[in-house]
Amino acid sequence: MAYAKQYSIDHKEERKARKHEYDKINRDRNREYYVVWYKKNGRNRADNYLEKILEWNETFPRRKAMHRKLYRAIKAGKVTRPEICPNCGRSAKIQAHHVNYEHFMNFVWLCASCHKREHNDNKA
Repeated sequence: MAYAKQYSIDHKEERKARKHEYDKINRDRNREYYVVWYKKNGRNRADNYLEKILEWNETFPRRKAMHRKLYRAIKAGKVTRPEICPNCGRSAKIQAHHVNYEHFMNFVWLCASCHKREHNDNKA
């Protein structure tokens, strides 16, 4: 394994703390930068993006509740998010895909690509 990658793994908490401190110190500067950047480039979202989210929340209150419960369990440390997708082995931020909404713990971990593919397969 390359030295830089091993260093990242060995010093994960230190790097996280430094990043948190940097973000705290540079919060205003970063905020200004992103305000300008989004004005220039846009968010690549539909104009009615927020309305669609609110509509989904109203249409599927049970699903929203399951997402919220799982989010709280992750934040409380009761559920641990893996760093590698169990489906393809890719190292990325892993998302929870609910197989069904009978119970908030009825989910599988997937990377964004596999998660999108799973939803597209379910539509077909």
